[in-house]
Amino acid sequence: MAQIVVMGAGLNGLTRTAALEYAEAGVLVNAVCPGFVETDLTRQNNTPAQIEVLRQQVPLKRLGVPDDIASVVYYLGSEQNTFITGQTIVADGGFMAQ
Repeated sequence: MAQIVVMGAGLNGLTRTAALEYAEAGVLVNAVCPGFVETDLTRQNNTPAQIEVLRQQVPLKRLGVPDDIASVVYYLGSEQNTFITGQTIVADGGFMAQ
């Protein structure tokens, strides 16, 4: 089954529309919206104190790591995913649940 994984927080409408448009062709379309992720760029653009403030705002009390996001994207794009389509998956340690 063909699959499309779209990453980005502002693509909800595009994701749903594309999922409906391509469903009959067997294409799954989903979006992944990552939360705060600890990367070199995060460390470059934020002081340790700023990163700690972000960390404390996440219910799991940690920033994500790239593998946290990669695992979601991998599953959505894998042959194991045969039924999830038109969804925006938020991988943010519970931040948006607050």
